[in-house]
Amino acid sequence: MSQEKLFIKQFFSSKLSNRDFEMVFEETNSTVQSDIPYTNEDKIKKMVEEHPDFKEWITQLDLRY
Repeated sequence: MSQEKLFIKQFFSSKLSNRDFEMVFEETNSTVQSDIPYTNEDKIKKMVEEHPDFKEWITQLDLRY
């Protein structure tokens, strides 16, 4: 058993008053997808998608991101 798994089992065992239990560890390969823009460029793209007129403002005001 790996150190992390042993630590988790001991932790829960102490919290559960040393009751005997079994734990099954499963590895999953999942990716979390998010629509939250993080970079300035992503934020601008998102704003332009929601408000197309904003693109004209960027040009007229020579905004840099």
